[in-house]
Amino acid sequence: MAVYRPNPSLLEVQLRSIQDQTCADWICHIGIDGTDNLTAALLRELIGDDTRFVIHEYSDNVGFYLNFERLLNEVDSATSWIALSDQDDYWYTEKLAVLVAALDANDVQAVCGQARIAKPDGSSSGVSVRREVRLESLILNNQATGSLMVFRGELLNDVLPFPEPTSTAFHDHWIGVCALARGRLPQLPQVVQDYVQHDHNVIGEAQAESIGTRVQRAAQAGGGLSRMIGYIRDERWGWRVRMSQRLLRLDPRSAQSFVRATAERGLNATILFHLVGAAIRRELPASRAISLMTGAASWRIHKFKTDRLSSRSKPAERNDTKRGTA
Repeated sequence: MAVYRPNPSLLEVQLRSIQDQTCADWICHIGIDGTDNLTAALLRELIGDDTRFVIHEYSDNVGFYLNFERLLNEVDSATSWIALSDQDDYWYTEKLAVLVAALDANDVQAVCGQARIAKPDGSSSGVSVRREVRLESLILNNQATGSLMVFRGELLNDVLPFPEPTSTAFHDHWIGVCALARGRLPQLPQVVQDYVQHDHNVIGEAQAESIGTRVQRAAQAGGGLSRMIGYIRDERWGWRVRMSQRLLRLDPRSAQSFVRATAERGLNATILFHLVGAAIRRELPASRAISLMTGAASWRIHKFKTDRLSSRSKPAERNDTKRGTA
């Protein structure tokens, strides 16, 4: 569980729901992201004498992505399964039992359930819709929500260290990609928890937006069209490039053509084919397909310009060999 300035009442609900799990054989590592004596004292009070909880008080604030990375480094290498927890949800008592049992199926590396989308007052706006997709679609559009996931302990060999992040990097996205690259990542229909939405969520349950709205919002934030495209190229498409490059290093022989294409260059026929295909299968919103297509095209153009400039800046080779005389 990664913790940063939690709401005390929501944190208590989450901790109690973990304690009440029917699957009770576990250790819960809690990482406080940055010096926070009040949160540390609150956690000790809420946990009491339950020795299954281990608190890590980290002095530096690194953000949720790197906080989850260092917490996973605390996990014993012999651990059979790992679950990720937010600080403000509510787990149903059978959650771990349901998800851990699904790991017994052949070739399953990780498994996700569904969530009831809840407000702090207890009301609901519906249920999550996570889908089982192929690897290229998962790279393009994350379906692996960390708080809904349990994965095999041996997957840590691939997962750690995390890829160098961009501003749009998510730990659960990378873990899900590693799982699907090794085997299966089923999405169970069972609702296993409340996913509590509030003003301080790192990322809430995504709401549909029109392409025009996304473009307008990105342009306003990025300071114009050119900077917006640069942001999409370096941050959004760049995150997919970094994940693909790591997959290639993990097992170059088994890498798919899409992974190779994404890792090595920008937009080409392979990437375009998978972007369009994922959008047609509704595994990728049209707005995101267009955004990533723009980023991949810009990546290719930018790389071409950079390579060309680099070749021009190289000094001409000199031939210092003296001519012989007869």
